[in-house]
Amino acid sequence: MAALLALAVAVQLVATAGLAQQRVQVELEVEKPKPAKPDGTTAVEVAVPATSVRELIQKGHLDEALLLIEQQLELNASDDELRVQRARLLYWKGRWPQALEQAEMVLQRHPADIEVLELVGQIRLAMGDLSKALECFMGMQAVGDNRPQVHQRVIDLLLRMEDLLGLEVALARGGQLSDEQEHQLAKIKHPWSVDAVAGLTLYNSNQWPRIEVSGGRRISSQWTLVGGGLVEQRTQGGVGKVAWSPKLELYANSGRFASMVHLSGSPSRAFLPQVDARADLSVAVLPIFGLGLWLRFARYASIDAAPLSSLTIGPHVPIHVGRLTVTPGYIGVVLMPGDIANSLMLRLRFQVTASQAWFAWFYAGDDPNFIDRQSAKPARGLTALVGLEHWFSGRVGLRASVTRIEPFGNFHPFTEFSLGLRSRL
Repeated sequence: MAALLALAVAVQLVATAGLAQQRVQVELEVEKPKPAKPDGTTAVEVAVPATSVRELIQKGHLDEALLLIEQQLELNASDDELRVQRARLLYWKGRWPQALEQAEMVLQRHPADIEVLELVGQIRLAMGDLSKALECFMGMQAVGDNRPQVHQRVIDLLLRMEDLLGLEVALARGGQLSDEQEHQLAKIKHPWSVDAVAGLTLYNSNQWPRIEVSGGRRISSQWTLVGGGLVEQRTQGGVGKVAWSPKLELYANSGRFASMVHLSGSPSRAFLPQVDARADLSVAVLPIFGLGLWLRFARYASIDAAPLSSLTIGPHVPIHVGRLTVTPGYIGVVLMPGDIANSLMLRLRFQVTASQAWFAWFYAGDDPNFIDRQSAKPARGLTALVGLEHWFSGRVGLRASVTRIEPFGNFHPFTEFSLGLRSRL
């Protein structure tokens, strides 16, 4: 009798193991139709896939991985782990509405699942829904996720939403602001800005000083308005001239789009343009790649030269590699009524920290900076500018640069120095 009982138990264990193995195989297999039978019916055979979802993802084959997940879901539609994986793949592919639908379907059944809450928060963030994303990350904290990166994400979202009261509560729970967040908070708390710039140009044994002062008001997280004026003195051949020019600028930033519009003009006939209208437009196509366009119309009317108008068109491509931004481009200047100047451009910016950045600009060709000095014809040359931006705190900083304009031929070079003090009030 004991032997019979042992035999029955052994049979039961073998059967259970076989069923468990069969279940695992079904979850990882896909259906493939067999050829039709003589009677016209078809059968389905189960074929083991050649590779796993993880291997496909590691190889970057997201479409194939997504197809395999969807085939597995057809066999087991109630498998929430598969559905979360599908949502994550859709999120990586940029199909955010579909990813959100899949992830929230699981979240309704598992409202305290940290992994699903984080995925929904990431998708909401990608879609620009900051408040819903914040709810997800705060929900993670509510169910016991005390990771520092989650705390920093909550603080970052509160700053982007400019919720200072919520930020105060979040900081009371622990942690501290990063350097970048300190500067972001300073912009919110101190919307007024004042910049004072002193410059000096050396040209053919002459010294041309200039002073520029401007004040700005941050209207919202997307709009900043700046107004100010420039005064410059130029001396050549023992004759000195002074010219001044007011300016008005508007900066806009909304999602992937950013723009700047500048309007200025000198009321006197001198070396500054009577009309200077500029626009700089850019759109982020990808996180590491964008497209930009620089437009400018200027009209000069000096006392000792015929009026000169120019139209500048400058397409450029900002490329972000870590902290470095590389912007190659082209500058085309039409000197009306017909001369055309062409220049290749390369701009570099290295953001060392949130408080400090180095930048450099290079132009080669019919230099646009030299044209602005009212050359009768486009003059070929090279321009190199190197500069530094540094904030001593969230409220006080400086900007310094040195420019060398080296035209070819019989023209004299220019050397320019500029130092600006910046503050937030």
